[in-house]
Amino acid sequence: MRTRSDGSVQRYSSIEYKAIFETVLIGSLTLVAILIIPLFISYGVYGNTYVLGRIFICVGALIYLAATFTAWKKQRHLIASCALVLFYYLIAMIIMFGWGIDITFAQLMLAITVVLAGVFLGTQGVFVTTALSIIGMLAIQAAIVMDKAPWFSHSAHTNFGDIIGFGAPLAILGLITGLFDKRTQELHTEELHINEELTKEKSTLEQRVRTHTIEIEHLQLEQAEQLYRFAEIGQLSTLLLHDLSNHLTVLNIDLADLNREKGSAAARLEESINQIEKSVRQASRHLQGKEEMQNFDVLACIESSTKLPRYQELKESISITAPSEPVPLYGDPLRLNHILYILIRNALEAYPRATPSDRRTVSIHLETNKETITIRVADHGRGISKDIRGQLFSPLTSTKKTGLGIGLFIAKEITESYFGGSLQLNDNVKHTEFVLTIPKRSAKS
Repeated sequence: MRTRSDGSVQRYSSIEYKAIFETVLIGSLTLVAILIIPLFISYGVYGNTYVLGRIFICVGALIYLAATFTAWKKQRHLIASCALVLFYYLIAMIIMFGWGIDITFAQLMLAITVVLAGVFLGTQGVFVTTALSIIGMLAIQAAIVMDKAPWFSHSAHTNFGDIIGFGAPLAILGLITGLFDKRTQELHTEELHINEELTKEKSTLEQRVRTHTIEIEHLQLEQAEQLYRFAEIGQLSTLLLHDLSNHLTVLNIDLADLNREKGSAAARLEESINQIEKSVRQASRHLQGKEEMQNFDVLACIESSTKLPRYQELKESISITAPSEPVPLYGDPLRLNHILYILIRNALEAYPRATPSDRRTVSIHLETNKETITIRVADHGRGISKDIRGQLFSPLTSTKKTGLGIGLFIAKEITESYFGGSLQLNDNVKHTEFVLTIPKRSAKS
């Protein structure tokens, strides 16, 4: 059963309901106003005094409908709805009292009253209106039997049996109207519930969009900051290379003086300086976007990468395992040198500083098959925590206090973008091992 807290509020807040109510109310006012015009003409022009009662009735109807309209405008929708239904009910009762219950127009007014009750008052209103209509017909028939009605007709040929004939179709109409209204309200309630759910979902989606937008903006700011730092690093690298080149020129002059003594120390110094000069030239070409594409031996590239100037005393701690046959690859050896230099340097620095040189072991394994070349660089140092593993290759992420956090990021970028390979951390071993895989299709015969 509908209550005012749900069905009535939903009904009166409906745009369709308001449109129907105002149409019926304004239409009723218009019809009564039109009807009163010929009555005034009949009384004023032709002097028919018997229409005075009808004029008063029409004037009363106009005042009644105007009061109903006022209540409607004051948001008293339930009162206005009951008043409008009652207006049509009274019209039907007055006609029956005046001319009898078998008047077709009166029965039509009762049917309209039941339908309007279904539209404006709901299922309960329909059943109450139908019951009142049947009770009204019984009361009028009782008045006819007692010669108290009809008022304007001198003969009435109806009996209580006719009430059943008139009341049964009216009851059926009321039942159908009531059930139809009940189902309509159920569908309307479901629609409102669905709309509420959609509104909530829309609000949730909007909140998610706002959250994601904020996250994207933060991410863009972080990326912009990273790019700015990379640009600073690039500019700093260029300046350092320029300064290093100047210092190497001075060292070459000093080395020429030392060579006159033919000492072994001078020979080792000359070898180191030549290696540094070669690295500077390669780095300069790399910064300028120049590449030297050539066939080179991967093992030779690995061996040259182990000659780190800062770790000469640890050179013996690096072991290399490789096939006896050369492993050729076509490309820029500086790119591979750069990757290996990063991996080997990280492996050597993975040990605490107090670790003796003979215990800072770094193993490099070179493997090859028909499709790929694999290089494994392993150490048994401090290891990498689980928290860092997930973002190990992200820029500006470092496990060292003084690290910039760009080495592994650069190594992975070169591996994927230049060689079309992969660089991964091996999670299947207890120690730290990086696996560099390069497709053999990069080799050129």
